[in-house]
Amino acid sequence: MILYTADNLELICLMDILKFIVVSLTSPIVLCFALCALGLLFGLAGLKAVRRTLMSLSVLWILLCSQPYVSDLMLYPLEHKFPQPSLTTQTDYIHVLGCYYDTDGDMSEISRWSECSLQRYIEAFRIYQNTNTKIIVSGGYFLKDKEINYAERAAELLYSLGVPSSHVVVIPEGTTTSEEIALVLARFSDATLGAVSSATHLTRLKMMYRNHSSPVVLFPVDFHSTGELAGSVQLPSITALNGVQRALYEFFAIVKYKFFTEQES
Repeated sequence: MILYTADNLELICLMDILKFIVVSLTSPIVLCFALCALGLLFGLAGLKAVRRTLMSLSVLWILLCSQPYVSDLMLYPLEHKFPQPSLTTQTDYIHVLGCYYDTDGDMSEISRWSECSLQRYIEAFRIYQNTNTKIIVSGGYFLKDKEINYAERAAELLYSLGVPSSHVVVIPEGTTTSEEIALVLARFSDATLGAVSSATHLTRLKMMYRNHSSPVVLFPVDFHSTGELAGSVQLPSITALNGVQRALYEFFAIVKYKFFTEQES
């Protein structure tokens, strides 16, 4: 059954397009090609000095971003400035923030879950095993197949791990992190929450939970840096490029939330 309106679908599609643009612009490889293309255009216009400068910048940019040390340096303030609580930390509920589930192709069910999703739900399950705390799953119809609800699939994953349905609270709404949190806070306004999400999101989550009346314990997973800042020059790494993109995207998201969402509220 389709549970969205034409207006909602149009908004979701627009958000998908905006996210694609932001992801592309924060990609070191895309920015490298953009600088090269811009340099070629200036070269065709006869500005050879500008072309050489832009070409040199593109090479320098991609070389820097492919260094693990640069990636770790950018990710460090996002992933390693908050304490990591133990699995026995008691809260009223465990809220697992949504990540992604692939609706395309012919593959096993477990393969449809992204790495960040699996880490979040396994961590929530581990906390549940230690505390018997109910788990909240949230997320609406933001997947490629708009008829599949993310939270409902997440609940099915937890059931398969052995969590009884009576201990899983399903909130089948929300297309962004801020929407998911707003829905949970409205429903559990006085509850002490444990929030499970990727380590890079912690700074933004702190901002989103700041007005909650009860404490919120952040359980970080899906780390992309070790927290060890040992300066060295290494061979270029695709992992480093991905880390830089993740850091740039999150810094952009923090700025967007701080200067647009906070001002609106």
